[in-house]
Amino acid sequence: MKVAIPANGDHLDAPTSPIFGRCDTFILVDPHSLEFEALANPARDIPGGAGVEAVQFVLQHGAEAVVARRLGPNAFRMITASRIPAYVLEGATVRETIRAFQANRLRRL
Repeated sequence: MKVAIPANGDHLDAPTSPIFGRCDTFILVDPHSLEFEALANPARDIPGGAGVEAVQFVLQHGAEAVVARRLGPNAFRMITASRIPAYVLEGATVRETIRAFQANRLRRL
């Protein structure tokens, strides 16, 4: 399983980003092994539709769950249509967020 977490850095101890569509990086983490991949967000600087582009990007890279402080209505519809769960971001770092995910402490968006 891969969980997509918006971050401001490229490692597990990077701070999480409160902004999904325009974050610097997405960290895709396997919550069981903690193996991860850091991907620069190509939607960060586009003029409009960053949330939808970001969702498409993480789905193309195999995300099976998304964590975000919030999603815009179009991005949320896309996540819902993809039938993958979205959770409310909790944790100051990617590692803390994954720990909360592992402990089933994250609420569904």
